[in-house]
Amino acid sequence: MIIIMKIFSLVLWLYPGLFRARFAAEMEQVFHVGLVEAHEQGVVVGFILRELLRLPASLIGVYLWSMREGEGRPVAVSSMAGGGTVGVNMPGEGLGISLMAGLPHLLIGIFIVGSGLISAVIGNSQYALGYLPLIFFLLLLLGVVLYNVLKGWKRWSTSWMVYFFFFALSMLSIGLNTLRPSIRGRTDWLYGILTIIIPLLLAYLLYKIACKDRLRGLLAAIPPMVIIWGYFQEFVPMLSKSLAWAWIFMLAFAATVLMLRTKSFSAALGLTLLVPILGGFPFAYMGVYIGGTLPFSEPGPSLLEVFRQYLPFLVMVLSIALGPQLAVKLRLIGFESAKAGGKIFYRLTLGGVLLGLLFTLLQWSMLISGISIKLTIMQLLLISAIILYLVGFALLMRASYQSKLPSSDNSNLIELAALFLPLIFLPLVLLLAISMDNYTKSWLLPLAEMAWVIASALVVKD
Repeated sequence: MIIIMKIFSLVLWLYPGLFRARFAAEMEQVFHVGLVEAHEQGVVVGFILRELLRLPASLIGVYLWSMREGEGRPVAVSSMAGGGTVGVNMPGEGLGISLMAGLPHLLIGIFIVGSGLISAVIGNSQYALGYLPLIFFLLLLLGVVLYNVLKGWKRWSTSWMVYFFFFALSMLSIGLNTLRPSIRGRTDWLYGILTIIIPLLLAYLLYKIACKDRLRGLLAAIPPMVIIWGYFQEFVPMLSKSLAWAWIFMLAFAATVLMLRTKSFSAALGLTLLVPILGGFPFAYMGVYIGGTLPFSEPGPSLLEVFRQYLPFLVMVLSIALGPQLAVKLRLIGFESAKAGGKIFYRLTLGGVLLGLLFTLLQWSMLISGISIKLTIMQLLLISAIILYLVGFALLMRASYQSKLPSSDNSNLIELAALFLPLIFLPLVLLLAISMDNYTKSWLLPLAEMAWVIASALVVKD
């Protein structure tokens, strides 16, 4: 029995350190009691086999718990909604941890710039040399993922995990391109489906991260806000493209380090928004002047045309950070009015926003992939999104009002009123980002979009 207990103690090292620190002694005690009873009944072998069969499921469950638990110290001040940093300052991180958080931006920037310059200098025939940094970065990503599985999800690793998500998507794209010659018929429908699924999956991922910790939500938003500017770079020469990527990844690195150092969520939000604001303009500039995004109706490139393309696209990029934060604020109010049905009603409201996003993505898919969808289906989807949003919002306001009676505190109602327009316009700013040709002659809509950014930032900053 002594040997069995020693083996069991070694098996416990398969569990995360945080879990062992809390429950190892209790688990040893429970296992010892069970072993003694099995020995008295003469069924030790059956007892051990039963425990071995339970071990894989136990490990999976505990690791999932460990990743949800994170660092073992709460960053959120609202235990009801897991909403993050509402109303108070955050604990700042040390310089080493902050540098670790920003490191993936630096590494991926070195990879993109380095591989591009290598390709420009020695040609595509030596492409393997350009992929050596990618292999190194992938190994680092896998190491960070494994570390998080063993130690719990650390806040500094957020950007690493999001880049891992994008590399997984890249592998999926490579696999589809490999299979494409063997697939008969048109495959545009497949890419159309991915155009819909991947943004929805990313939106859900960013929302769930922001629910855990609003600062993590900002950290997670930076990688997609950087990568998406490649939209303007298809025909830009390699040297110019590399300089633009180096600039925006340096901004992402500096902003991430400062975000972990600051103790103010408002400051972290401002740093997040500055990355695409400052880093995206060179991409739009080069796209218009040398990248082929200049519309045929224009006589020639101009700064005016640059801003006409830059502003709508910028608003869409900023919505990647602001959208999840708006949803988390709504979730917080829903949890605070849970007794009056708020947890159901805030989900109805977000369901309307989700249907609006689906409508937008279907529009994009029809534009990019040429997929045809009946007009009646699109109209029904849009009407359903609006009705679901309005009904859910009205019921949530009623639940919030009832949960405050007989108190005279109506702060939740004020916050809900402030959330109404920013949330409902979220799908619209995405829709207007790509179809720019029909409305960019007027500055009214771009100015309205920038007003949406300012209003959303003011709503989520507290």
